[in-house]
Amino acid sequence: MWFLSPKEADFFLDESATTQIKGPELKKILAIIALLGTQSSWGLDALDGRQIVCKALPSPTFPIIGIEGLRFVGRQVKGDVVLVDNDTVIIKNHKTGPIKRIGLRKVEFWENNGTYWELDRTSLVLRPDYVSDELSSFQCNLAENLKDYNAIMEEHRLKNLEVLQTELKKNKI
Repeated sequence: MWFLSPKEADFFLDESATTQIKGPELKKILAIIALLGTQSSWGLDALDGRQIVCKALPSPTFPIIGIEGLRFVGRQVKGDVVLVDNDTVIIKNHKTGPIKRIGLRKVEFWENNGTYWELDRTSLVLRPDYVSDELSSFQCNLAENLKDYNAIMEEHRLKNLEVLQTELKKNKI
């Protein structure tokens, strides 16, 4: 427990002592308070502004599953998927959820439908909470910035569109 001596208490009660804090001292105090306040928010938004593009393992199975994109925005994960919509291929936002934990080697987050995901930060292997014969995990690659992320996702969309168009030519109706 810390107590003030009577002399120290008089300092805080003395009006002239409180008016002595001006300019640079006040700025330093405010900067320290601001710094201490931001330290508490460094946790779950540590990946803010990062993005990865992931391919299903053992290999993408077009057109059902295959390409996932994840963007870390603040304390949220926003996900995109390349999928078939009628007779074209689109990129659709479908995974959004809160980051649960960022650890030394793992990032854990929830999808808005309740699915739990775990990303290994060293190998960039993404695993859902379920494991099936068709899908065990995704291998991800880092996109340097949002422009690169969008370009990589668009490249996957165009490749899948070519595959879809080839398959559609086999249809008789």
